[in-house]
Amino acid sequence: MDEYVSRSTLADVDIPLLDLPSFWFSRMNQIHAFATDESPRPVFVDGKEGSMEVLFLKRMHKLCTQLASGLYHELGVRNGDMVAVVLPNTVYYLVVTLAIQMIGATCTPANPAYTADELAFQFRHSGTKYVIAASTVLPIIQAAGSAISYPDHVLYISCADDASMDRPGPRSIFRVLSDKPFPRFQPRTKAELQNAAAFVCYSSGTTGLPKGAVLSHYNIVANILQGIAVQSHMSSSRYQRKTLAVLPLFHSFGLVLMAHSLPLCGSSLVTMSSFDMSQFLRIIELHRITDTLLVPPVINALAKLPLVEYDLSSLKWIVSGASPLCTDTIKALELSFPHIHVMQGYGLTETSPGLSLNSPHCRNIHSSGSLLPNLECTVVDDYGTRLKPGSSGELCFRGPNIMTGYLNNRDETDRIIDSSGFLHTGDIGHIDAKGHVYVTDRKKELIKFNGFQVAPAELEGVLMQHPQIKDCAVVGAFCVKRQTELPRAYLVLNNSGLRSDDVAHAVLQWANARVAYYKRLRGGYVLALDHTDPVHVAIIADPQIVDAYSYNQSGLLLRLTEFFTDIYMRKSYTALQQLQQPPTIIFLGDLMDGGREWAHTDWIKEYQRFLLLFVNRKPKSTRVYHMAGNHDIGIGNTIVQNALQRFHEYVGPTNQILDIGGHQIILLDTLTLESDNKDVRKSTQQTIDWLQTERTEMQPKPRILFTHVPMWRPPNTNCGPLRQTPYAMLSRSGYQFRDQLFQNTTELLLNAIQPHAVFSGDDHDTCTISHVIPSTNKMVTEYTIGAFGWASGVPIASYALLTLYPRSSNNTSFVVQNCFLPYQLGIYQCYALAFVCSIVLVAICCYHDSNSQSVSALNIEMGLFSHSLPWQHPLPQYAHTLSKHSTVVKRTLLIMKDVAKVGVPTFVACILYFYTV
Repeated sequence: MDEYVSRSTLADVDIPLLDLPSFWFSRMNQIHAFATDESPRPVFVDGKEGSMEVLFLKRMHKLCTQLASGLYHELGVRNGDMVAVVLPNTVYYLVVTLAIQMIGATCTPANPAYTADELAFQFRHSGTKYVIAASTVLPIIQAAGSAISYPDHVLYISCADDASMDRPGPRSIFRVLSDKPFPRFQPRTKAELQNAAAFVCYSSGTTGLPKGAVLSHYNIVANILQGIAVQSHMSSSRYQRKTLAVLPLFHSFGLVLMAHSLPLCGSSLVTMSSFDMSQFLRIIELHRITDTLLVPPVINALAKLPLVEYDLSSLKWIVSGASPLCTDTIKALELSFPHIHVMQGYGLTETSPGLSLNSPHCRNIHSSGSLLPNLECTVVDDYGTRLKPGSSGELCFRGPNIMTGYLNNRDETDRIIDSSGFLHTGDIGHIDAKGHVYVTDRKKELIKFNGFQVAPAELEGVLMQHPQIKDCAVVGAFCVKRQTELPRAYLVLNNSGLRSDDVAHAVLQWANARVAYYKRLRGGYVLALDHTDPVHVAIIADPQIVDAYSYNQSGLLLRLTEFFTDIYMRKSYTALQQLQQPPTIIFLGDLMDGGREWAHTDWIKEYQRFLLLFVNRKPKSTRVYHMAGNHDIGIGNTIVQNALQRFHEYVGPTNQILDIGGHQIILLDTLTLESDNKDVRKSTQQTIDWLQTERTEMQPKPRILFTHVPMWRPPNTNCGPLRQTPYAMLSRSGYQFRDQLFQNTTELLLNAIQPHAVFSGDDHDTCTISHVIPSTNKMVTEYTIGAFGWASGVPIASYALLTLYPRSSNNTSFVVQNCFLPYQLGIYQCYALAFVCSIVLVAICCYHDSNSQSVSALNIEMGLFSHSLPWQHPLPQYAHTLSKHSTVVKRTLLIMKDVAKVGVPTFVACILYFYTV
């Protein structure tokens, strides 16, 4: 017996020596009471509203036989030929595939959303000779099928919007139906069944283009019976079950475990051609759906639905597969819909596809289910050495449902299936003594988007064909909102100094047009630099935009304060980006002054003001991260939980670990860390625990810690020469504020994280001090950054520029520069002084000129003065009258006139210049 091999705890199932069509129809006739036309129970139902398409077993068998005869006699399909099936979900999907297999030909399912290039690759690689497709994709088939005899070797199934059977070109499948006899494919030995390919399903690999997994008749029959053995809940009320077939049937999960298996459990399948949440819910209510198979993003969306207006009481079971499902999502769904139970499964295209499934009578929501019958599992380390049961490593499986191999790719087959017959999944996990399989991580690089496999290497290959791309990398960026990974491209342009968003955007559009919809770069792009170039990070502390909570101001004074402080920060932020062009900007907290106090509607208005000042003014390529400050959410036991939740929802997570410029940038929410509420500090504590574990298990990159509140330091510690206020930082605390973290919190952070540098804010003034890490006695420098806002209590606002270099042997991997902004009050004083001097100078010049003017000339000037002003006022006429009696008054008014001509426009011009610049 093999060492360290776990066998399924379920009894083995007997696998008959039958081809797939013979097995499926014989088993359907045995277990279904509706095997005649008299029964009202259909096998397949079109779920589209208003559709009357249904398939009963007797008609389905007849259509399969007639289509197989037509394929043989009309198209010339023979045993061993490859037929591509390019269809969305339809009641006729199994009719097509079973008819092809009756002849002994092989089906290669393809996504109807594929581009012409992707279909062309699959056609060429698989050796496709014939195609059966949806009528809507015929133009793409024609563009892709250079090796296909178009239209002679192409059949179509009409869609609802294209029902004509008399179109020129390819024929409808219903035009080739025949009753002529044909040679049935009926292998008799196990070896024949194991070598006869039923499907070639293309699975994205990590080493380039997709690979065709050859699944034999024996593989598929085995996996159908393995799945039925676990799904015992179906047999208890066999003839009341209805399953909503929303998973794509061109995917092995939907094709085998849903379309082939569930009808054999007595369930009617109601098909959806594409997913729409409203239609999904409406079909459940209309058809009284009892079961469905879904991928995690759909389950997550279902769990987050508000009050549902549809009756979902009939839905009892949801089977989840294609990617791991979070246990919190399961709990949330079952809390919202107590009558629904979720069962997780696990498998691969290469395993036909099922490997494990939770049993309804023995459900473990933390696992991916029990190992299916007839299967063995072992766990290996990075060197291929088998580990003891319960150990974590790469999961490997052996059994009758393991694929024959990759089509025309012996090297990859030998790489994934070892000499003992175990298939190496590339997934990390373990199996317990009860046979429950746990998948905890992924060793291979595949991105899972909504259950679809996306190979980074394939997308990178597409991107590298663009002339503007010097280098690229594609990774999966997990989206919390959508509960799935999104492909994201990191691009190095041929001229990286340009950092052109227009070029990058054009490259993404170009690449997305060349791949299927699920492979598109929905995660966006990041313009990267060459690995040798320094990376600049601008650090902005405490913008703390002024609001009604700032100084108990109201009315005009508050509006003026907001107006001038906003102008100052907007100008400074714009200049920062124009002069230094940092690709990353980090805000160190206290985004708004009264953020934690505002009611939701008022907070939204202030947040929009913040976005207008900062976020909306950045280039698309600039990455901006925000930390929470005590003015945003509170601190310690005074954390305002509504404000914390609001910050998460609108601004982003308060704990983040970033990889920037070869450094690990840690944005840590130390405000919640000092709370006695475990739920409040849970996220921060988990982040610290992970960082500590990573540090002990591997050599992490240089770490730089960011915290809003500065770390504890002894009293009267000198903050250095750049500080503007008294030289030492105070140690005060009060309602919703604390000048420093507690000493024990500081020691905890230094020991657990062991950062190379620390950046903090909150104090509003600069401070540079050194700390000693207690566990190592190493020195680490903390840089407290001055406030970016003008009304923060320090004369000169500032920010910091952190420049990150590739890690070097002497650890000089970063440089910090404090950047001080102009003294704004001094600028205003200069404006005022210049204005007063201008007025005095104009007045002196006007007074000197007036002495040489005669009284008559003065009177004429007075007349002109009265008509030259842009407004009418009785003052000039009154002054003209007085001029007859007082030359002094006339001279004074003459000076006022000249001042008005010169000084007022000058003043207005200054104001406009100041506002715009």
